[in-house]
Amino acid sequence: MRDFSVSDNPNPQADIGFVVFYPFQFYVLKDIYKHLEGRSEFIIDLGAFFPVRQPESLLLATVGLLQSHKAKYRILWYSQYYSSENLEDFFSRYRGLVAMWERGCLTRAATKSIKKICATYGVGKELTMVRPSRGLYDLILAYGPRDQRLFSYYTESKIPGNPKFDDWFNGVVDERLVSAIRTKLDRDKKTVLYLPTHSDLSSVDVVADEFGKLRKKYNIIAKMHYFLAHEEPERVELLRKNGLILYGDETDILPLFKVADVVVSDNSSAIFDAMLADKPVVVADLLRAEYLDGEHKKQRRYRRGVNTALTFSGSIEQEIKRDGRVLTFSSPTELDARIVEALQDTVFYREARKRLVVELFAHNDGQCGKRAADMIIKCISETAPKSRPILYHAIEAYKNRIEIASYAYKREMESKLENYQHRLSELAKEKGVLPIVSTIVLDTDEGLLETLSAVTWQKYPIDAYEVIILSSRPKIGDACPYVSGRSLVRPGVAIKFHFYSEKSVLSDCLASAIEHSSAEWVGFTRSGCAPASDWLLDYVLRIRSFGPIAGIGGYEVLMPEISKNRFLRYEQYLAAKKIGTHTGLRRYSWATTVVNSFPSSNPFGALSNSFYRREVLLEIDIVKFQTQSWSVIEALLRWMASKYGQLAFVPVGVRRFSGLSYRSFRKSSFDKGFAHGLVRRSESRIFGRFSPDEGMQEIIREVLAVVSGRYARRSFDLAVTALQGSYFRLIGFLVARYRGLVELQGRNSR
Repeated sequence: MRDFSVSDNPNPQADIGFVVFYPFQFYVLKDIYKHLEGRSEFIIDLGAFFPVRQPESLLLATVGLLQSHKAKYRILWYSQYYSSENLEDFFSRYRGLVAMWERGCLTRAATKSIKKICATYGVGKELTMVRPSRGLYDLILAYGPRDQRLFSYYTESKIPGNPKFDDWFNGVVDERLVSAIRTKLDRDKKTVLYLPTHSDLSSVDVVADEFGKLRKKYNIIAKMHYFLAHEEPERVELLRKNGLILYGDETDILPLFKVADVVVSDNSSAIFDAMLADKPVVVADLLRAEYLDGEHKKQRRYRRGVNTALTFSGSIEQEIKRDGRVLTFSSPTELDARIVEALQDTVFYREARKRLVVELFAHNDGQCGKRAADMIIKCISETAPKSRPILYHAIEAYKNRIEIASYAYKREMESKLENYQHRLSELAKEKGVLPIVSTIVLDTDEGLLETLSAVTWQKYPIDAYEVIILSSRPKIGDACPYVSGRSLVRPGVAIKFHFYSEKSVLSDCLASAIEHSSAEWVGFTRSGCAPASDWLLDYVLRIRSFGPIAGIGGYEVLMPEISKNRFLRYEQYLAAKKIGTHTGLRRYSWATTVVNSFPSSNPFGALSNSFYRREVLLEIDIVKFQTQSWSVIEALLRWMASKYGQLAFVPVGVRRFSGLSYRSFRKSSFDKGFAHGLVRRSESRIFGRFSPDEGMQEIIREVLAVVSGRYARRSFDLAVTALQGSYFRLIGFLVARYRGLVELQGRNSR
């Protein structure tokens, strides 16, 4: 699934956004939302761990959940993070954002001036609960006196209570869901609800098999932590293999508490949710204090990125294990005995629960959501700045000392763009008018909408650039420019469409598009790539610094989801070889600038990221190419343009998020060899400085390098790829070299 493929369901009157990254967060916010429904909506933020892309299943689960509750929502797509202007437009309507994490949009400069309110989730794992990054909030909504005291060290905090439990205390837990759960249970057995946490604090690996044995005696339900459900498939499969009844994070926990007789957990804040529901609790005590205060603090890498410690030996969920306020087990063989003891629910444990609930949770009256909504309204209506507590300033000072950016605001790009804007204004004064730029988007792969969004939301005067889309899908023309309810395309940007059929000649279509352009410079990118919002600015300023050149271009940055694609990695390696910045098949640098008219030693020219002077393109008889291949066009343009001036390769990247299949790689390799052979046939007339057999010798050297094992010593998969690519390039070269083909020539060289 690509971005912009699911429709929004917005509230046009919304000035408050409830930001969610995972389905479970809806249940934390829903009873606040219902009191603000007329002026709010949910924002499904797919950039929580940007640049890591969230899985499709997460979006579908979240959208499905919001739709089932008839909630209004907008989707903040992953690719919208490429443009600060796009983000500014998206958030221009909001006065307040309510969230649980300081991630995604909360950390962007586009939301800096918007009031931010934190809705608390969980009172356990206190290192993550009392994280200093929460200082970016203007207000934190606390559960009770304990967490309010901690939050107040670095920002304002008020106590509405726990809105997630309003339905519980109002006696309106959805009975349909309760009944649906009961249909899966044996009425003659007691029911155990297992609520494990994730990562190295999880007990799943230790207790899953034991739960499998205990199924003969109990109904065992497992509600998975959101990270466990979406990022730890091996553990999910272990639970499933042992026959547990599984529910994901899209499931409301309150109906599960209704059917549970006892709750088993480990280091999760769900321990205290169970106490608030007045359920007997058994807790795994598997980790020593030395581990929690030492090994647990080390960095760990997950799909979502790097994380560190979540808790420590003095955190409240660890305290209650040591002081005996809850039943614990340190071996899976003890689990059954502890469950039996918990089912007795003696006065001691009932009283311990009550005291903890008083300490941790206030206002258990079913009105917490209303109180939270009132606090949010008051917060966003206040205009006078408030002073911050001393710890806020101490943390800021320390972060500056160790050179960490202030509370998550990413100012680097903003300051860079401000500098560009200043230089651009100076350029306009000097020249009288800014250069007009056309960007041709080649619709060659999935992801056209993401690319179109990135290309139109540029930090460049709207009347100084246009976008031309070359596509074989005519219907896209009706749907692409403006999609109802979202900021896909920057309003006012001129967009032209040139459609072609399977029978069309691509080179003819491209020539026509260039003819109809009124620009001084013509840029190229392709679907599946996303330029940064300063892309045009960067190139315009660099063009001015180089003087008269025929073309300028950069490289592709492989996004995490395709970074292991061996075909793309090999193609990047070949490009890096041209400038000598490769140190191996997996390691290369794009920091070098190259300006010359030798395409064989210049990686310039990728149609995903390059610009040509339009007068140079008009001099090249592109119609004569008579090809259906963009790879051939790319190679021929590069070689032909070098006749008219120098080509500049600069360290400017575009993000690529679409991979390359073996079939596409095979065709691309053949076409590149074909174009190379065509150039070599004609070069004596065009260039007059190359040996006719040099191109074939280059390819043969590559084949010999593979056969000799030079690649295999570093990476077997890339060695295979190198052999395949070299073979198909050689075949393409020979076909072009020895067949009677039209000769390439410029318009003025006939």
